[in-house]
Amino acid sequence: MKQKKKGKRWLLWIAIPLLAVLLVGGAIFAAVYFYRPSPGGDVPFRDAENYTKDEGTYQFLLIGYDRLASLADVVMLVSVDTGSHSLAVMQFPRDTYIETSAGLGKPKINASFAYWLKHDADGNTLRAAQMLAADLEKTLCVDIDYAAVVDLDGFAAAIDTLLPGGIPIEVPYDLDYEDPEQDLYIHLPAGHNVLDGEGAEQFVRFRSGFALADIGRVDAQKNFLAALFAECRRALADMSVATLTSLLGDVLPKMQTNVSLLDAVYFAREVLRLDPASMTMMTAPGEASRSDDGTWFYQVNREDVRTAINLYFNVFDVEISDVRFDEDYALADEGDGTLLPIYLDESGKYLKVYTAAGIEGEPIPIRPKS
Repeated sequence: MKQKKKGKRWLLWIAIPLLAVLLVGGAIFAAVYFYRPSPGGDVPFRDAENYTKDEGTYQFLLIGYDRLASLADVVMLVSVDTGSHSLAVMQFPRDTYIETSAGLGKPKINASFAYWLKHDADGNTLRAAQMLAADLEKTLCVDIDYAAVVDLDGFAAAIDTLLPGGIPIEVPYDLDYEDPEQDLYIHLPAGHNVLDGEGAEQFVRFRSGFALADIGRVDAQKNFLAALFAECRRALADMSVATLTSLLGDVLPKMQTNVSLLDAVYFAREVLRLDPASMTMMTAPGEASRSDDGTWFYQVNREDVRTAINLYFNVFDVEISDVRFDEDYALADEGDGTLLPIYLDESGKYLKVYTAAGIEGEPIPIRPKS
């Protein structure tokens, strides 16, 4: 009898720790698998009582910046709708005219980020992005839940960590440019390339050889985003929750963000499920033009931006009206005879929408300088 009791005790000593491991593992899995972000936040513009936010839609401000110049070369508003299983991206060219609470003499979106970064006591890039996000919320009548900022080194490292096999993409023609002062060296051959982190950085930064300069770069970035999305779906879509969590735990430290690891896993799983046809991309509708004093700006068009907001970025249960949108005319200089007509043009010719599926089939053509 003593032998049997001793045997039972050994079974208990093995079973109890094993059960504990299973319970803890199950709890962790359940916490990740059933987690839903709840960032909260108030309606960031007037008449809050008239607006109810859709609980299943989340918005992000993504910024890529040059650490040497402290300027934001990439500014994107991203909306993830978990109800309709869709994602929308609006890119703002770096010279986009916007009068923010920074009160700059040359009101450009990249300079606004640089201002907030310069005037932050600790040089905190996330706080600078959140200040810019607050201005965009009020002007565009959106509700930005999260911000993420990555510098060039962090971007390359994140790509290498996320996709160590690289990103297949077609380079339209030889991209060659050097600027030692910016420590910028771009040399990508025409044709099929598989870009590692450094190559991806070169591709998304190139603009000097494009006929439309920064506008061409913004379109090249759409082609890159479509290729990135396709490769992530191929490489990560069947990844287990545990492996994806570990991977994202390595990627998040490459940037400054208020997206938690649980948030990141949730959004990654949502995005990886998307059909490429439900991922839409657009440049903020408008055109590049010189102001009356000769300064180059990218001037948005009021009606087409409002249309895009209502179609793809409106997280509320009512339409953003013309009266409510950009109430303070932050997106235009009312005294500028060159820029203002672009802002007020009612032709509807500025909004161009692309899908990841469409770009996969036929990348956006980008003209080189003649």
